[in-house]
Amino acid sequence: MPYPKTVRATKVTSDRVDLTVSTIQLGFRCYETVIFDDHDDERHTGMRLGDYVIGKSQKTFATRDEAMDDHREALYEARTGQPR
Repeated sequence: MPYPKTVRATKVTSDRVDLTVSTIQLGFRCYETVIFDDHDDERHTGMRLGDYVIGKSQKTFATRDEAMDDHREALYEARTGQPR
């Protein structure tokens, strides 16, 4: 199985944001979730969204279940939060 492998990618588009929440498997027992700014000018990259920094990875997880929990948390922040 080649790595990295996309586990889930969810697009969040509204009048204020254009983001993708992406969870990938980097290797055996190594998953991470990143929120990407999909604007052409990447206006939100580097900004905070809850506990996440857009465009940066902060946490890795050993199981898919943990990674999917983190994906859901990141998705909630992307849908309800305001980049700062």
